[in-house]
Amino acid sequence: MSKQKTLIIMEKEVVKNIVRDEITQKLTQLINELSTKEFVESILDRVYETTGDDLEEEVEDVIEVIGDELLNFMSKLILNDLLTTGDCSL
Repeated sequence: MSKQKTLIIMEKEVVKNIVRDEITQKLTQLINELSTKEFVESILDRVYETTGDDLEEEVEDVIEVIGDELLNFMSKLILNDLLTTGDCSL
């Protein structure tokens, strides 16, 4: 393999690692944001605006739904990555 091809392969690996790091940071930020009281309150507000139902008494249930949906979403991302690349390492 030529030196130039080796450098190109190395550069692609560097770019790939940087992109993965950035994606991981952004996903971590998103997960943290979805875990805030403000996010839960915004969900409660939207439910009230949509249905007229006040779910203040069911906050724990709403938090559980958020967690379940986040886990489902992350599972789909990981499964899709595994199916398309054969590599699900993060």
